[in-house]
Amino acid sequence: MYDSIEDDLRVIKYYRLHFFLLPMADELAQYNEIYSKYFGTPVMDRPFYAKWVRSVGGATTTTVRSAQGFENYILNCEEYKSYLYNRYRVVYDNFIGTTDNLRKSFNEFMTSHGGKVGRIMLDDAVIKNYIKKLPEFAEKYTEVISTLYRMVNKEAIPENLLELYLNNFRESDNYEIEQLNEDILKGCVPSVGKVMGSNVLLEIKDVWQSIHSDAPTSSQINELLTQLGNSRFMLQTLVQQFSLFRNSRIDAIQASFVKEFEREISVPEFLKLYAGISKNTTTTVDIDYGVLRAQHTEHFNAVKTLYTRFIDEPIPEIDFIKRYIYVIDDPEYKQIIIAELVGSKSYEVRMKETIRKVYQSLFGNHVEEDDEAYMFEQLKNKSIDLANQEVSTVVTALKEETDRYIQNLQLHYDTILKRSPDILECRLYKEIYRQDHDMPKTELRIKEDLYTSLEYHEILKQKIRASFKSTFSKDPLPSQVYSMLNATLRSPDIMRDDALLDKFVSSYQT
Repeated sequence: MYDSIEDDLRVIKYYRLHFFLLPMADELAQYNEIYSKYFGTPVMDRPFYAKWVRSVGGATTTTVRSAQGFENYILNCEEYKSYLYNRYRVVYDNFIGTTDNLRKSFNEFMTSHGGKVGRIMLDDAVIKNYIKKLPEFAEKYTEVISTLYRMVNKEAIPENLLELYLNNFRESDNYEIEQLNEDILKGCVPSVGKVMGSNVLLEIKDVWQSIHSDAPTSSQINELLTQLGNSRFMLQTLVQQFSLFRNSRIDAIQASFVKEFEREISVPEFLKLYAGISKNTTTTVDIDYGVLRAQHTEHFNAVKTLYTRFIDEPIPEIDFIKRYIYVIDDPEYKQIIIAELVGSKSYEVRMKETIRKVYQSLFGNHVEEDDEAYMFEQLKNKSIDLANQEVSTVVTALKEETDRYIQNLQLHYDTILKRSPDILECRLYKEIYRQDHDMPKTELRIKEDLYTSLEYHEILKQKIRASFKSTFSKDPLPSQVYSMLNATLRSPDIMRDDALLDKFVSSYQT
């Protein structure tokens, strides 16, 4: 409804002043600060805030709807757990690379920190420190260090020197493969070591740039070195030939893949396939490429279907391979991808378009912006796809619910203020209905707001004047009007009942 949190604050101030319903601007600013602290964004996600408000039943007391309550809600909500996992995944991938062990590693990290995990996770240094102590980290960098040292020196690295280099990676976030290469070269004959050592990384970067049009990350360089093995020639051919290296087994894999898939194997597929093969100690490995293609086709078609259902967009095969080649190993990969799509901007845009079309088709007019946002939030929470009949069901149900709110609101305004509610008032009280989900409670609240409003005071003065003139056949003096008004305001029964008001005025001492 508004363009920024500053707009929200201004509107909140207005309604707090006139209706005593919503949190003060400084209170909302405090919520925004808490949200930003945990999610690392300058502006709070308003649907998230609205969801929290509804979760506490619309209460306005500081014991329920409070900054501490909001903070506790964040630390226990699914959105924050997902945010934490993504932060962990980025650091984990940077140091170790994506593996099947990622989810387990994250769960163990959460368990190791217990209830403090929400606050601790805000510092990426804590994640890095944890990951650097994992066996996977030592295994990964031991292999990288050993491989690079062997390429330069043509011999295995001494154990004490290996530990020294490994500690450098553990103790510094800035210690990269380039620095390792330089350190190794310092102990080599320049005419031999420098030529061989420096060209390894240079070739990786140059050829990667020519293929992908960007620089390789540290994680990607590490992965290439890890896959290399012992031979300098193997690494060079791996990068230059857009595969790992050239020998009879690799040739056979490439040929078999092309025959079955009718296309060249991509680098991510080759890396994953060869990583599985390299674990086998036998000289030949039988791979059923028919089964491999069937699995690939099944997974690719499933993901294409999800993209169509949730964001109505295609996904090229190479994008599927780059983004989901490891994700599809998870038995719940569909749920993982659905969660990603439902949280995307594309889903929001497409679903809101769908809501508008369905609403127009069903009711013949345009949906209000705040109603659209409310309907979208319900559909998103249920992970409903664009073509699902549930969209029409939810839109219809929420339209009927909103109509009931407006009808009741119209009745109270007609009865008490003798007018219809305006657009802003409708939006305000719709949100209150949606927060409480308790019609009787909300109606009592609305009537109390209207009876105690300054606008009703004016109506009450008119009633007092009319009753006074009818009783005493003359107009009351201004001082008499305000005297009776003050007395009436102290008696809720009189101010709400015209018969009791007439009785009170008739007994007034002139």
